[in-house]
Amino acid sequence: MRVLGRAVARGEADPAAVTPRVAAVGTWVVIVEHDHRGPVSVAEV
Repeated sequence: MRVLGRAVARGEADPAAVTPRVAAVGTWVVIVEHDHRGPVSVAEV
């Protein structure tokens, strides 16, 4: 949740997206994207 909060502070995330569910599945989304698309760069995370 702190990571999402910092993203909101930087203007990179919607404040409405800061929920426990989004925090819980966020890492999973990156893993699934990697499975489908290949490596995800640090700049994209």
